Amino acid sequence: MKQLLLLLLLGLSLFGNQLYVEKHFLDGTRNHPKVNPGLMKIISLAESSGKANTIAFLAEPEKAEPANRLLSHYGISYKVSAYDAKRYSFSVWPSYDQARGVFAILRNAKIKSYDIGLVQVNSLNAQRNGWDEIKLLTDLSYNIDKGAIILSDCISANSTPERYIECYNKGTHKEYSYSYYQRIFALLKR
Repeated sequence: MKQLLLLLLLGLSLFGNQLYVEKHFLDGTRNHPKVNPGLMKIISLAESSGKANTIAFLAEPEKAEPANRLLSHYGISYKVSAYDAKRYSFSVWPSYDQARGVFAILRNAKIKSYDIGLVQVNSLNAQRNGWDEIKLLTDLSYNIDKGAIILSDCISANSTPERYIECYNKGTHKEYSYSYYQRIFALLKR
């Protein structure tokens, strides 16, 4: 009986957490009628595996070494792997108290482009628009709202779902291979 009660409480807790996250997708897309909250949720799964406090970046070996050393020194949770022949891929999961330090480490390592938070808003978009990087990392609705602004702009600039979804990931001035769209589409089919 005790185990059944624990399972029931765990189920309610997980369901409550799911409702909490769903609320943020609705809040974050409320001011962007072109943007479907469900699509933003799928983007979050593709971008950060649904982990809100994620910072991701690519780095050449000369930039990866200081970033690796400093992240390790300060006990910040991260994973690094080879991305291609010339770069490493970092996924970093700082606590709230470590967030400012991670952004300082990125500046120190001269890493200019990195993705922040649940829907992985790029730092260049954040800087260009004056968006707060700490809030992008720690405030779900703020992060989703800023991602929805980017997606809404991509929808306005591109006529097909393939192109506006690629635009969200790669920007407006790139050739599209449609690999990101295929990734999103695969997640939609699950």
